[in-house]
Amino acid sequence: MSERQAARLFKSITGIDGDIIEEALTAPSVSQKSTVWKRWGTMAACLCLTALAGMWAWRVTGTADSPHIPNGPKAGIDGGPVSSDIDGGFYGGSSCTLLGGFIPVLRVGDTLYQWSGMSVRLFLDPSGSFTANGDGSTYLPEGFQPCGTITGITPDRPTENLQLQAAFEASGAVFTSKEHPAVVYVLMTTDWFEGSYVRFVSDALGRNELLSWHGQTYRLSINYDVCKPLKELPKSCELVGNLHYVGEDSIPTRDLETNNRSDAYAKPFEGREVYAIPGDDSTLYVYEHHYWAEGDYPTWRECHLWEP
Repeated sequence: MSERQAARLFKSITGIDGDIIEEALTAPSVSQKSTVWKRWGTMAACLCLTALAGMWAWRVTGTADSPHIPNGPKAGIDGGPVSSDIDGGFYGGSSCTLLGGFIPVLRVGDTLYQWSGMSVRLFLDPSGSFTANGDGSTYLPEGFQPCGTITGITPDRPTENLQLQAAFEASGAVFTSKEHPAVVYVLMTTDWFEGSYVRFVSDALGRNELLSWHGQTYRLSINYDVCKPLKELPKSCELVGNLHYVGEDSIPTRDLETNNRSDAYAKPFEGREVYAIPGDDSTLYVYEHHYWAEGDYPTWRECHLWEP
């Protein structure tokens, strides 16, 4: 993608003029301690801003020049309206709908998979937070094998195998894994990016917000409306163990496994303390340290039973 195309794409998505972008890029820096809450909070709230740093993962939200714009209703993975609380996280995901007003959906066999974002490698930076690579590359995880190619584009709910519901032309090879049936990857080419791996997920993956315990599944969301953080634990809570991250493509099955990589501050969930009220399996409480303008303090995130 040329610099001119990238600028036009960004402006068509965000409506932000070039002078505002230039001002943001040249603003003087301040201390890390005073801005850490702003840095991660902003990334989680608006993925599009990350495109200013050149990260490919957040430059994939459509183009104003797409030749195909369907007139049908906004469609989600179940064929119904797109939920307003869809959370892609900010690792290759997107909380924004693509051009045409809906998130693309791919049918593989009898299962529908929803666009999750570019497949981007992550690493832990010196602060202990996850950061996406900035070289623009995408990758295919180990264990995924080709199963065919995209057979066609439709503006409606896809009914044929390997058919893609989208508002833009696209082609590419589809990859699946027996070990991770809730995820597929597509080496996709469109008129606004070429040869990049895109991740699609089914409802079974729980938007990468799952936590398992005692044979039950809980939702470990970083969305405040779903899992509200508490400043104090209920007095009867007891420590039940520590979280283990099993990978974003996995469905947790063992006690205290999660497929949610990190919290709202990009801090890993691996090893986090988990609490529960004895005799009450309705809610788990996961430790999360909060950073805010007034200072940092400990909180616990409520995780309720998950219903697909």
